[in-house]
Amino acid sequence: MQMFDVSGTLHKIGVSTDAITSGPRKDAGSPFRPLEPEERALFQEIVNDMYGRFVTAVADGRPGLDEEKVRAIADGRVYTAQQALELGLIDRIATLRQAIALTKRHAGTEKIKLVAYHRPLGYRPNYYAETPTAQPPQINVFNIDMPRWLDRTTPRFLYLWSP
Repeated sequence: MQMFDVSGTLHKIGVSTDAITSGPRKDAGSPFRPLEPEERALFQEIVNDMYGRFVTAVADGRPGLDEEKVRAIADGRVYTAQQALELGLIDRIATLRQAIALTKRHAGTEKIKLVAYHRPLGYRPNYYAETPTAQPPQINVFNIDMPRWLDRTTPRFLYLWSP
């Protein structure tokens, strides 16, 4: 979970913010003020809970991996397909065509219809699944021209986990 604090920058340029909320933690994690220790503890509890659910799901779904082993390898790093295979995180490495052929074999038929759904170009379920555009990159809080080398339309390594 990433948080950022622009309150120092806002102060330097003479901008102040004031949140009107319906509860004491409604603006927790606001980028316009430092994170309070109690809020940090709440967010850490959420992250720990989600990590625990992830570890349990992997351990339950992977034969030969107990929770202790999953915790040892699930430290946030990205694994190549070969590394994931060696660690027991996946069963095999295959192309899409090989996966379709294997599915046909398991189904006992050659007659299957593969349906691929495509979302509209503007659809982004999260930051990491953005559609490349001709527009220059922007930061949402402020409209800042980013250097060309930060252009997010170039190939890059990404990790996406969806519960």
